[in-house]
Amino acid sequence: LEQGRTALWLLDRKGYAGEVACEECGNPVWCKGCGSIMAWEERKGRLRCSSCGALAPLPEVCPICRGVLLTGKRPGLEALYTVARSTAPSELPVLLKEDQNIRGKQNRRALKASFSAGGIVAGTRSVLSLCDLLDVGFAGWIDADAETRRVAFQAKFTAYSMAWESLWRGNAKDDRVLVLQSRRPGSGWQKALLFGWEVFWGQELRERKELELPPFSFLIEVKAPSEESKESIMAALEKGGLFPMDPGGPVLRFWVSVQSVAGIAEILAPFYSIGNSKKGFPEISVWID
Repeated sequence: LEQGRTALWLLDRKGYAGEVACEECGNPVWCKGCGSIMAWEERKGRLRCSSCGALAPLPEVCPICRGVLLTGKRPGLEALYTVARSTAPSELPVLLKEDQNIRGKQNRRALKASFSAGGIVAGTRSVLSLCDLLDVGFAGWIDADAETRRVAFQAKFTAYSMAWESLWRGNAKDDRVLVLQSRRPGSGWQKALLFGWEVFWGQELRERKELELPPFSFLIEVKAPSEESKESIMAALEKGGLFPMDPGGPVLRFWVSVQSVAGIAEILAPFYSIGNSKKGFPEISVWID
Protein backbone atom coordinates (compact mmCIF):
# COMPACT_ATOMS: atom_id res chain seq x y z
CA LEU A 1 0.00 0.00 0.00
CA GLU A 2 2.89 2.37 0.76
CA GLN A 3 4.11 1.76 -2.81
CA GLY A 4 0.76 2.86 -4.23
CA ARG A 5 -0.15 -0.65 -5.39
CA THR A 6 -3.21 -2.81 -4.86
CA ALA A 7 -3.43 -5.68 -2.39
CA LEU A 8 -5.83 -8.58 -2.99
CA TRP A 9 -7.27 -10.39 0.01
CA LEU A 10 -8.70 -13.68 -1.21
CA LEU A 11 -11.11 -15.78 0.77
CA ASP A 12 -13.13 -18.32 -1.18
CA ARG A 13 -15.96 -18.10 1.30
CA LYS A 14 -18.87 -15.75 0.72
CA GLY A 15 -21.18 -14.46 3.42
CA TYR A 16 -20.48 -13.58 7.05
CA ALA A 17 -19.67 -17.11 8.21
CA GLY A 18 -18.35 -19.91 6.02
CA GLU A 19 -20.49 -22.44 7.81
CA VAL A 20 -23.16 -22.78 10.45
CA ALA A 21 -22.45 -25.74 12.72
CA CYS A 22 -24.21 -27.48 15.57
CA GLU A 23 -22.52 -27.03 18.95
CA GLU A 24 -23.80 -30.43 20.10
CA CYS A 25 -22.79 -32.81 17.28
CA GLY A 26 -20.35 -30.56 15.40
CA ASN A 27 -21.95 -31.12 11.98
CA PRO A 28 -22.35 -28.16 9.61
CA VAL A 29 -25.52 -27.43 7.65
CA TRP A 30 -25.06 -29.18 4.29
CA CYS A 31 -26.58 -28.27 0.94
CA LYS A 32 -29.16 -30.94 0.16
CA GLY A 33 -28.51 -30.53 -3.54
CA CYS A 34 -24.76 -30.80 -4.01
CA GLY A 35 -23.42 -31.71 -0.57
CA SER A 36 -21.31 -28.59 -0.01
CA ILE A 37 -21.32 -26.62 3.23
CA MET A 38 -23.82 -23.75 3.43
CA ALA A 39 -22.53 -20.25 4.26
CA TRP A 40 -24.43 -17.68 6.32
CA GLU A 41 -25.17 -14.31 4.69
CA GLU A 42 -25.70 -11.90 7.57
CA ARG A 43 -26.91 -8.98 5.47
CA LYS A 44 -29.56 -11.06 3.71
CA GLY A 45 -30.41 -13.36 6.61
CA ARG A 46 -30.10 -16.64 4.73
CA LEU A 47 -27.89 -19.59 3.91
CA ARG A 48 -26.24 -19.94 0.51
CA CYS A 49 -24.39 -22.91 -0.95
CA SER A 50 -20.90 -21.84 -2.01
CA SER A 51 -20.85 -24.42 -4.81
CA CYS A 52 -24.26 -24.51 -6.50
CA GLY A 53 -25.75 -21.26 -5.15
CA ALA A 54 -28.82 -22.87 -3.58
CA LEU A 55 -30.57 -20.73 -0.95
CA ALA A 56 -32.15 -21.89 2.30
CA PRO A 57 -33.44 -20.39 5.56
CA LEU A 58 -31.51 -20.95 8.76
CA PRO A 59 -32.92 -24.11 10.35
CA GLU A 60 -34.33 -23.83 13.84
CA VAL A 61 -32.62 -27.08 14.88
CA CYS A 62 -29.67 -29.16 13.65
CA PRO A 63 -30.78 -31.39 10.73
CA ILE A 64 -28.60 -34.21 12.09
CA CYS A 65 -29.12 -34.36 15.86
CA ARG A 66 -31.95 -31.83 16.37
CA GLY A 67 -29.73 -29.73 18.62
CA VAL A 68 -30.94 -26.15 19.12
CA LEU A 69 -27.60 -24.29 19.33
CA LEU A 70 -26.28 -23.39 15.85
CA THR A 71 -23.30 -21.01 15.59
CA GLY A 72 -21.37 -19.41 12.74
CA LYS A 73 -17.82 -20.61 12.16
CA ARG A 74 -14.97 -19.74 9.78
CA PRO A 75 -15.46 -15.99 9.08
CA GLY A 76 -16.45 -15.14 5.50
CA LEU A 77 -15.95 -12.15 3.22
CA GLU A 78 -18.47 -9.94 4.99
CA ALA A 79 -16.46 -10.28 8.21
CA LEU A 80 -13.14 -9.89 6.36
CA TYR A 81 -14.18 -6.55 4.86
CA THR A 82 -14.29 -4.82 8.25
CA VAL A 83 -10.74 -6.02 9.00
CA ALA A 84 -9.50 -4.76 5.62
CA ARG A 85 -11.12 -1.36 6.15
CA SER A 86 -9.46 -0.93 9.55
CA THR A 87 -6.09 -1.97 8.08
CA ALA A 88 -5.92 0.44 5.14
CA PRO A 89 -5.36 4.19 5.57
CA SER A 90 -8.63 6.10 5.44
CA GLU A 91 -7.73 7.83 2.16
CA LEU A 92 -7.33 4.51 0.30
CA PRO A 93 -10.30 2.56 -1.06
CA VAL A 94 -11.32 -0.83 0.29
CA LEU A 95 -13.65 -2.83 -1.91
CA LEU A 96 -15.63 -6.02 -1.46
CA LYS A 97 -15.68 -7.23 -5.07
CA GLU A 98 -19.06 -8.92 -4.74
CA ASP A 99 -20.57 -5.46 -4.08
CA GLN A 100 -19.03 -3.85 -7.15
CA ASN A 101 -20.10 -4.13 -10.78
CA ILE A 102 -16.92 -4.20 -12.87
CA ARG A 103 -18.54 -5.19 -16.15
CA GLY A 104 -18.34 -2.72 -19.00
CA LYS A 105 -15.60 -0.32 -20.01
CA GLN A 106 -17.00 2.60 -18.03
CA ASN A 107 -17.14 0.69 -14.74
CA ARG A 108 -13.66 -0.72 -15.27
CA ARG A 109 -12.20 2.71 -16.01
CA ALA A 110 -13.83 4.10 -12.86
CA LEU A 111 -12.44 1.25 -10.76
CA LYS A 112 -8.95 1.70 -12.17
CA ALA A 113 -9.06 5.41 -11.42
CA SER A 114 -10.22 4.88 -7.82
CA PHE A 115 -7.29 2.50 -7.21
CA SER A 116 -4.66 4.66 -8.92
CA ALA A 117 -2.96 5.22 -5.55
CA GLY A 118 -3.52 1.68 -4.31
CA GLY A 119 -6.02 0.03 -1.99
CA ILE A 120 -7.39 -3.33 -0.88
CA VAL A 121 -9.83 -5.54 -2.76
CA ALA A 122 -11.33 -8.50 -0.91
CA GLY A 123 -13.13 -11.26 -2.75
CA THR A 124 -13.32 -14.88 -3.81
CA ARG A 125 -11.18 -16.46 -6.54
CA SER A 126 -12.95 -14.27 -9.12
CA VAL A 127 -11.06 -11.26 -7.74
CA LEU A 128 -7.99 -12.51 -9.62
CA SER A 129 -9.50 -11.02 -12.79
CA LEU A 130 -8.48 -7.61 -11.41
CA CYS A 131 -4.84 -8.55 -11.99
CA ASP A 132 -5.57 -7.70 -15.64
CA LEU A 133 -6.70 -4.20 -14.67
CA LEU A 134 -4.88 -3.02 -11.55
CA ASP A 135 -1.26 -2.91 -10.41
CA VAL A 136 -1.41 -5.81 -7.95
CA GLY A 137 1.64 -6.06 -5.74
CA PHE A 138 0.30 -8.44 -3.12
CA ALA A 139 -2.08 -11.40 -3.05
CA GLY A 140 -2.97 -13.00 0.26
CA TRP A 141 -5.02 -16.20 0.46
CA ILE A 142 -6.93 -16.43 3.74
CA ASP A 143 -7.39 -20.06 4.83
CA ALA A 144 -5.60 -21.49 1.80
CA ASP A 145 -6.38 -25.02 3.02
CA ALA A 146 -10.13 -24.52 2.52
CA GLU A 147 -10.09 -25.53 -1.15
CA THR A 148 -8.42 -28.86 -0.39
CA ARG A 149 -11.13 -29.65 2.17
CA ARG A 150 -13.76 -29.76 -0.56
CA VAL A 151 -15.24 -33.16 -1.39
CA ALA A 152 -13.63 -33.29 -4.84
CA PHE A 153 -10.76 -35.43 -6.11
CA GLN A 154 -9.26 -32.49 -8.05
CA ALA A 155 -9.29 -30.14 -5.02
CA LYS A 156 -5.47 -29.91 -4.77
CA PHE A 157 -5.19 -29.08 -8.47
CA THR A 158 -7.73 -26.28 -8.06
CA ALA A 159 -5.89 -24.87 -5.04
CA TYR A 160 -2.50 -25.03 -6.76
CA SER A 161 -3.75 -23.42 -9.99
CA MET A 162 -5.38 -20.55 -8.07
CA ALA A 163 -2.18 -19.87 -6.12
CA TRP A 164 -0.13 -20.00 -9.32
CA GLU A 165 -2.54 -17.63 -11.05
CA SER A 166 -2.24 -15.23 -8.10
CA LEU A 167 1.46 -14.85 -8.84
CA TRP A 168 1.52 -14.57 -12.61
CA ARG A 169 -1.82 -13.35 -13.96
CA GLY A 170 -2.01 -9.96 -15.67
CA ASN A 171 0.82 -7.46 -15.69
CA ALA A 172 2.68 -9.44 -13.06
CA LYS A 173 5.93 -8.02 -11.85
CA ASP A 174 8.73 -10.11 -10.42
CA ASP A 175 8.14 -8.50 -7.03
CA ARG A 176 4.49 -9.49 -6.59
CA VAL A 177 4.17 -11.17 -3.20
CA LEU A 178 1.98 -14.19 -2.52
CA VAL A 179 1.12 -15.14 1.06
CA LEU A 180 -0.81 -18.29 1.98
CA GLN A 181 -2.42 -18.57 5.40
CA SER A 182 -2.24 -22.28 6.14
CA ARG A 183 -2.25 -24.77 8.98
CA ARG A 184 0.39 -26.78 7.09
CA PRO A 185 2.63 -24.15 5.47
CA GLY A 186 5.08 -25.34 2.85
CA SER A 187 3.86 -28.95 2.77
CA GLY A 188 1.97 -31.00 0.19
CA TRP A 189 0.75 -29.06 -2.83
CA GLN A 190 2.14 -25.82 -1.37
CA LYS A 191 5.70 -27.13 -1.49
CA ALA A 192 5.36 -27.63 -5.25
CA LEU A 193 4.80 -23.86 -5.68
CA LEU A 194 8.55 -23.46 -5.24
CA PHE A 195 9.33 -25.78 -8.16
CA GLY A 196 6.50 -25.55 -10.69
CA TRP A 197 3.85 -27.64 -12.40
CA GLU A 198 6.07 -30.63 -13.21
CA VAL A 199 6.75 -31.29 -9.53
CA PHE A 200 3.10 -30.74 -8.62
CA TRP A 201 1.81 -33.23 -11.20
CA GLY A 202 4.47 -35.75 -10.25
CA GLN A 203 3.26 -35.98 -6.64
CA GLU A 204 -0.41 -35.53 -7.55
CA LEU A 205 -0.43 -38.42 -10.05
CA ARG A 206 1.40 -40.72 -7.65
CA GLU A 207 -1.29 -40.08 -5.05
CA ARG A 208 -4.16 -40.52 -7.51
CA LYS A 209 -2.72 -43.82 -8.73
CA GLU A 210 -2.46 -45.12 -5.18
CA LEU A 211 -6.09 -44.11 -4.46
CA GLU A 212 -7.37 -45.34 -7.85
CA LEU A 213 -8.62 -41.93 -8.92
CA PRO A 214 -8.72 -40.46 -12.46
CA PRO A 215 -6.91 -40.80 -14.81
CA PHE A 216 -6.17 -44.31 -13.46
CA SER A 217 -9.87 -45.19 -13.13
CA PHE A 218 -13.30 -43.78 -13.82
CA LEU A 219 -14.83 -41.82 -10.93
CA ILE A 220 -18.60 -42.02 -11.02
CA GLU A 221 -20.45 -39.22 -9.22
CA VAL A 222 -24.06 -40.02 -8.34
CA LYS A 223 -26.62 -37.46 -7.21
CA ALA A 224 -29.68 -39.28 -5.91
CA PRO A 225 -33.15 -37.66 -6.01
CA SER A 226 -33.81 -38.50 -2.33
CA GLU A 227 -32.17 -40.03 0.75
CA GLU A 228 -34.22 -43.19 0.26
CA SER A 229 -33.05 -43.49 -3.34
CA LYS A 230 -29.45 -42.87 -2.27
CA GLU A 231 -29.57 -45.77 0.20
CA SER A 232 -31.08 -48.08 -2.43
CA ILE A 233 -28.48 -47.18 -5.08
CA MET A 234 -25.58 -47.59 -2.67
CA ALA A 235 -26.93 -50.96 -1.55
CA ALA A 236 -27.16 -52.12 -5.18
CA LEU A 237 -23.58 -51.02 -5.87
CA GLU A 238 -22.28 -52.79 -2.78
CA LYS A 239 -24.14 -55.95 -3.81
CA GLY A 240 -22.36 -55.69 -7.18
CA GLY A 241 -18.96 -55.65 -5.43
CA LEU A 242 -18.35 -51.89 -5.57
CA PHE A 243 -17.51 -49.58 -2.68
CA PRO A 244 -19.34 -46.22 -2.71
CA MET A 245 -17.60 -43.24 -1.09
CA ASP A 246 -20.24 -41.47 0.97
CA PRO A 247 -19.48 -38.09 2.63
CA GLY A 248 -22.25 -38.80 5.15
CA GLY A 249 -24.97 -36.57 6.50
CA PRO A 250 -27.99 -35.47 4.47
CA VAL A 251 -25.87 -35.12 1.32
CA LEU A 252 -27.42 -36.74 -1.75
CA ARG A 253 -24.13 -37.11 -3.67
CA PHE A 254 -21.64 -39.95 -3.42
CA TRP A 255 -18.85 -41.42 -5.56
CA VAL A 256 -17.59 -44.80 -6.70
CA SER A 257 -14.33 -45.67 -8.47
CA VAL A 258 -14.47 -48.26 -11.27
CA GLN A 259 -12.16 -49.56 -13.97
CA SER A 260 -15.01 -49.89 -16.50
CA VAL A 261 -18.33 -48.09 -16.83
CA ALA A 262 -20.05 -51.09 -18.39
CA GLY A 263 -20.64 -52.94 -15.13
CA ILE A 264 -21.96 -49.96 -13.21
CA ALA A 265 -24.33 -49.07 -16.05
CA GLU A 266 -25.97 -52.47 -15.67
CA ILE A 267 -26.36 -51.99 -11.90
CA LEU A 268 -27.88 -48.51 -12.28
CA ALA A 269 -30.24 -49.38 -15.13
CA PRO A 270 -33.21 -50.38 -12.89
CA PHE A 271 -33.20 -46.93 -11.26
CA TYR A 272 -34.04 -45.40 -14.64
CA SER A 273 -37.13 -47.52 -15.25
CA ILE A 274 -40.42 -45.78 -16.00
CA GLY A 275 -41.69 -46.91 -12.60
CA ASN A 276 -39.27 -44.53 -10.90
CA SER A 277 -40.42 -41.45 -12.82
CA LYS A 278 -42.39 -40.06 -9.85
CA LYS A 279 -39.51 -40.62 -7.44
CA GLY A 280 -37.01 -39.03 -9.80
CA PHE A 281 -33.91 -40.37 -11.54
CA PRO A 282 -30.31 -40.16 -10.32
CA GLU A 283 -27.92 -37.76 -12.05
CA ILE A 284 -24.63 -39.34 -13.15
CA SER A 285 -21.31 -37.61 -13.89
CA VAL A 286 -18.22 -39.49 -15.06
CA TRP A 287 -14.78 -38.06 -14.25
CA ILE A 288 -12.00 -39.35 -16.47
CA ASP A 289 -8.98 -37.10 -15.83
